[in-house]
Amino acid sequence: MTVPPPAARRLRRGVALAVLGAAGLSAGCGGGRLLTTYGPPTLSIPGPKAAAGPNAPANRRDSVRPALAQTDADAPAGRVAPAAYVPQEFGAGPEGGVGDAGAGADGSGDGFDPSAAPSAGPLQSDGGQIGQEPGDLGSAPGSTEAPDVDLSDPLSAPGTGVGGTGVGRDANGRTPLLGGRPGGAGADESLPDLDRPSPEPGPELRLDDVTASVLATYPLLEEAALGRPLAAGLALEAAGAFDSKLKASQELEPLGYYENYRHAVGVEQPLMNGADLFAGYRIGRGSFEPWYQERQTNDGGEFKAGFTVPLLQDRRIDARRAALRTAALERAAADPAVAAAQLDAVRNGSAAYWDWVLAGRLLTVAERLLALSLDRTEGLEAQVRTGETAAITLRDNDRLIADRRSKVIDAERKFRQASAKLSLYLRDPSGAPLTPDDALLPAQFPDAAGELPPVEALVNEALGRRPELAQLRLAREQQVVALAEARNDLLPELDAGMVVSQDVGELSSSKGDKQPLELDTAVMFSVPLQRRKARGKAAQVEAKLAQLSVKQRFAADKAAVEVQLAVAALDAARRQIEQAEIGVDLAERLRAAEESAFGLGESDLLRLNLREAAAASAAESLVAARYAYWIAVADLAAATAASPAAQPTLIPTPQFDPAPMPVPLPADE
Repeated sequence: MTVPPPAARRLRRGVALAVLGAAGLSAGCGGGRLLTTYGPPTLSIPGPKAAAGPNAPANRRDSVRPALAQTDADAPAGRVAPAAYVPQEFGAGPEGGVGDAGAGADGSGDGFDPSAAPSAGPLQSDGGQIGQEPGDLGSAPGSTEAPDVDLSDPLSAPGTGVGGTGVGRDANGRTPLLGGRPGGAGADESLPDLDRPSPEPGPELRLDDVTASVLATYPLLEEAALGRPLAAGLALEAAGAFDSKLKASQELEPLGYYENYRHAVGVEQPLMNGADLFAGYRIGRGSFEPWYQERQTNDGGEFKAGFTVPLLQDRRIDARRAALRTAALERAAADPAVAAAQLDAVRNGSAAYWDWVLAGRLLTVAERLLALSLDRTEGLEAQVRTGETAAITLRDNDRLIADRRSKVIDAERKFRQASAKLSLYLRDPSGAPLTPDDALLPAQFPDAAGELPPVEALVNEALGRRPELAQLRLAREQQVVALAEARNDLLPELDAGMVVSQDVGELSSSKGDKQPLELDTAVMFSVPLQRRKARGKAAQVEAKLAQLSVKQRFAADKAAVEVQLAVAALDAARRQIEQAEIGVDLAERLRAAEESAFGLGESDLLRLNLREAAAASAAESLVAARYAYWIAVADLAAATAASPAAQPTLIPTPQFDPAPMPVPLPADE
């Protein structure tokens, strides 16, 4: 059957549009090696193609960027190199997409070998129709009969493979574009994402690796951890107020009318109930003034012991016990302080990691978009040489290459900056920053996690685990101790004491007044009349307690709001991912349709550029939605204190109620 030229053109357009569901990007982006070869679906980057011939300009054959794989020996100092990395061929593996010479419509074959020449060059022919390969779902060589294809819906034929016609002439004598590689044979029916990864995973840097590095080597965590020995030192200092004290003295009067020699040694021991014990020995010999006869002892000296005990002020608490309790609370607060620093560091490290992944995926999209223009060059050059296309179209494609290469340079700058930022959190065992190797970039963002627990449960979890809330509770306990001490100072000083002494040895005088056992008792009373110092201190502490109560309420409200914000961001990001995936699918189908129309001469480069830009924008939106999701995951982990950071273990401390005020505070004068 002979088809008239207008009908034949419409038929070819319908056949081309029917393959869009399967072709995806593989319709014009074969060749080269993948720069990212692992993980769930994201973007694969083709490298440089084989030169079309001696007339092909070298600058149009430039690689998108050098291959990122390198061995450990080749890795620069301070960079993380993968243990093993083997670049995969574009289109190889179960996803198919581009078959080699001899691949049929089912996508069978070993895939396109970038090291091999195209199946048929612009000026090559191996018999029959130029570029026609066995197994193509097209007409036989020399035949003009159209294949049996449903043209009712040109955008609803995913998985239909239509063989290309090579880089030579087609049935109507036109030179097709895109290097003449078969389009869509055996393509995967999955989402034709510009950010789609290679089929086989490889070594990659995971978030767990960054988190482990942060917890082990991040300098600010080491600084926070030093708060523990600092607090322990403060507690030890406060306990020093209850140290036993050894005292000794020597007083000599070798010249004068009264010559005497006195020596004394003793021990004092403060008790936790506010009392003080003391015991000692002294000896006094020589001639003493009549009014200082108590300084004289028997020849064997005098032993003395006694105690003092507070009856009002300092009975329940005093400055020494308040300092010890405050130091114990400060030591307990060191753990939540470290946990807060860990949560903050893990959150910042996670954000730096996802920023790095985002920058890498956006760079991949920009490189893939550039590769589309580079792959078009060969066909355009062939058409310009045969006079089928105006030279201005080739110049316009060169302009697109320059513009897209500029965007690749900017994306690569952002990727390098993100890598440098990530090195603050990714360190070697000695603590030196490590810049991650490009080949360790994940192939895509991980899939979204499962459903979240109810918001109320997450809020309760956050209120029970947030370290800053524990810090505020301990700070309030410290102020309660300070208030008890301040109210203690309002009480009068009423102390009682008792001393027992006994001289030994020969009598120092004929009266024998040093021989009997002596017992002294005393009661001492003192009180400031205005008590302004105590009143002012109590007023300060009460104000600080009120401030802490407000801070506690606000911190709890803030924690609850942070959980709600993170949950809302997670839910929105999950829905954005769903819509972005739909947008990517539609944009890719439209781009492929426009590409096919352009190849048939029924579209122009301007409209094709708009379709490609829309597809790239859709891919970037999908990457951004996935990034927003995992940033929200990091925010929720920090909001609920559920990150791998150590949870604070609070040291149980007694609850101190401030001493009741025995009398009302006097009014200000």
